[in-house]
Amino acid sequence: MAAIWPERYNRYNAYGVTYSAELIRVLEEWGGSCLPVDIGLAGGEDVRLGPDLLLQVLHVPGHTPGHLMLWEPHERVAIIGDALNGATQIDRDGAWTAPPPYTDREGYLASLERARVVRQVSRDGVAAWERVAG
Repeated sequence: MAAIWPERYNRYNAYGVTYSAELIRVLEEWGGSCLPVDIGLAGGEDVRLGPDLLLQVLHVPGHTPGHLMLWEPHERVAIIGDALNGATQIDRDGAWTAPPPYTDREGYLASLERARVVRQVSRDGVAAWERVAG
């Protein structure tokens, strides 16, 4: 949690906008303990997960500077997390709630181009929202 805290949660402190001490405590608790990283990825790597499964790692900044997407070209499966939110964030009922939190507009636009493979996706994985394909 300490690694992402400045980028994600302290961004607006200079403007007097911050989180309550209680919410900070809850977020730190949810973050859990730090774990060692076995391999660092930046985009451009291939990750083999078995004899027949090779994932391509794509760097897709915009939502966060280090966001990554995994692409399996044979089955056309994209694992994008919340890298490509579209025009809005939605709640559980599908109602629009807020603009997506992009930190880098130009990076996000470049990521849309880099992730153009998802236009032909057969299955995808989205971490926080319902499935979006195409």
